[in-house]
Amino acid sequence: MVVVVTQGVRYFAQADEAKFTKYKQLYADSKDVDTVIDAYQESMNELFNGRIKVMVKELLPAGNEEKKLSEDDVAKIFKLLAPPAIKYDKNGLPVGREECKGVSGKPPLSTYCLAQDAVKEYFLFREGILYAKKEEKDKITTMSAALIYQATLEKINRELEVSRDALDKGLAAYSELQMALPMHKKYMEVVDALIKYGKAVGEIRKSIDLFPNTFINVSTTACT
Repeated sequence: MVVVVTQGVRYFAQADEAKFTKYKQLYADSKDVDTVIDAYQESMNELFNGRIKVMVKELLPAGNEEKKLSEDDVAKIFKLLAPPAIKYDKNGLPVGREECKGVSGKPPLSTYCLAQDAVKEYFLFREGILYAKKEEKDKITTMSAALIYQATLEKINRELEVSRDALDKGLAAYSELQMALPMHKKYMEVVDALIKYGKAVGEIRKSIDLFPNTFINVSTTACT
């Protein structure tokens, strides 16, 4: 996961600084750093929640919760969650992965592909908020404005640090969810089987209770 993010850093750091990203434009329109931060958080929420919603729907389809997972089902699940295939050069050395692509209109669900999209969004946000920092600095004309800028600068630096940490933890949580959902499905199958077993034992117990538990009108209480 860290490798994915690191690769993203090298790639997206080369973005054209002359172009206005959506976060730069947001700041240019609002002149408000908080607007940029709120927009980034909303975008990341939509990105992660969208993938999670599709993943849960695929692994735990509504109205079909009791269906047991066959070996083919498990294979399909792992294929659905697997990262793109590795690409090799003519010497057989790995040179990266295939492009992330969804299936049947659904987004790619691997942690690798989510990380790629999330890192891209983070660097667009970073580019936009650093632009905002420069613009805020250019506004300084008085001591009071300098104090306001210092507070804004601290907010920007803190938000960049928090966002990096949240991104890393979010990807880790998503990866764990990928592993937990199939396990949850199998766990529910086991629970369902135990409930059925308990009911069957209860029915046997009811049948046994119809038989007398003592010998009636016999000369001995021992089996001979």
